[in-house]
Amino acid sequence: MSKLEENKNKSNSWWALIEKRIKQLVMLLIVLLIVVQAIFMNHELRWTFSGIERLEGKSIEVEQAYIMRGNVELSITSSYRGVAPDIYINGKKTAAFINNTASITVKNNDIIEVSSVNSDEAIEIKVTGLSSGVTEPALGKTFKISKNIVIVGKAKLR
Repeated sequence: MSKLEENKNKSNSWWALIEKRIKQLVMLLIVLLIVVQAIFMNHELRWTFSGIERLEGKSIEVEQAYIMRGNVELSITSSYRGVAPDIYINGKKTAAFINNTASITVKNNDIIEVSSVNSDEAIEIKVTGLSSGVTEPALGKTFKISKNIVIVGKAKLR
């Protein structure tokens, strides 16, 4: 064998060894991935190994007790014979007028709307009461609605 062929065989065996080591490394990483996935399927072990789980805050349900709330009272000041308007907070029907008044509980930045789409006549509504922490909608503000939806305002609390 010539020196050139000997170097070529040595080079081929060296690359074969590297290929073998890469295959072993890939197999080891796949096994390690499967083991880590199995560990994180168990809740107790996931809590032990995962720092993110421990850094999670309190659930929103616990925090609900600390959210500021206020009351807004709306009154119908005009006479009407049809269906009473509906009150929506953030797009959800929450209250209706009883004896021409409605009291609603709001949180900061809630959007208050009044809908008279089921009524054929014009109705005038006035903000007649606010709890101590509510700064908007303004007390005494009036709205005329007729077969539409009117935004009373965005609740602001201090």
